[in-house]
Amino acid sequence: MVDTKNPGDKTLSVSPSKTLTLKPRVEQGTVRQSFSHGRTKQVVVEKRGKRRLGGDASPAEPAGAAEPASPRTSIAKAPPARTAPPAAPRASSGVVLRTLTEDERSARASALAEAKVRAEEERRLAEAEAARRNSKEGIEQAEREAAEARRKAEEERHRQEEEAKRKAELEAKRRFGETETK
Repeated sequence: MVDTKNPGDKTLSVSPSKTLTLKPRVEQGTVRQSFSHGRTKQVVVEKRGKRRLGGDASPAEPAGAAEPASPRTSIAKAPPARTAPPAAPRASSGVVLRTLTEDERSARASALAEAKVRAEEERRLAEAEAARRNSKEGIEQAEREAAEARRKAEEERHRQEEEAKRKAELEAKRRFGETETK
């Protein structure tokens, strides 16, 4: 074979000035970082992109958009028919849905019934506690009113005693003054 160079032939070569690199999947931006003592500074941050595995998703949509967000939403959107066999789960999701056995169903039903009974008992206890608290507050209010009435009666009695004492002193001064002048 003869090696001839035609001007139309292209050859593959790597020039020594260029190195082969992969483009990083990083977006850069700047944010203002503030410190507790009042100083702020601009900081460069990098936001790494998610790896996109699988070639069935288009570049415009993320890889997770083709599959449902959660198993519950997929059930709510389209309930599976009883006669159709369940579809094989996708390898990337890692979630396997299965139906409950009879024992699990009965355990779940009994747990729900116990929870209802417990909630009803807690509600009754809370009502009893509220009634007890209201009666206790009523008793305390009555005691406070009685104590206030006693305090007012005591103040009135002291005021009357002071008034009587002051009148007695005036009468005594008036009589003492009359006896002195005689």
